[in-house]
Amino acid sequence: AIELSNRDRSMMITKQAKKRTAFVQHLLQLLRDMDTSGDGEITRDEFLSSFARPDVKEYMQALSIDLDDAHKMFTLLDRDDSGTVGLMEFVQGMDKMRGEAKSSDVHFLTMQCEQIADMMSRALSIPRKSLT
Repeated sequence: AIELSNRDRSMMITKQAKKRTAFVQHLLQLLRDMDTSGDGEITRDEFLSSFARPDVKEYMQALSIDLDDAHKMFTLLDRDDSGTVGLMEFVQGMDKMRGEAKSSDVHFLTMQCEQIADMMSRALSIPRKSLT
């Protein structure tokens, strides 16, 4: 029974690894399709203009990514604020943006905001209530 359980677990891990590899390969192809200049990075203009393409729209929708805030989405992807999104920024950012936020994600962000408000309150020597 234990051997069967270990084999099932191993098969599940292998299946997840294959899904992850396929996801990354799709993202790499998407980046190449968006990169009209061929320099390996996408600019805000390349990113926004790619949303006019039906295949890009469909892929983003399949990832449960809201297309209404494309400008904000590019800003989130451009982690180093360079004005372009490179390969790693794109793959990591898209991976984080797909799907719905989990309760733990929301709780973590709330906690971080509270910590920042506490730090600002101490640094400015003002009551925290006046910051919220």
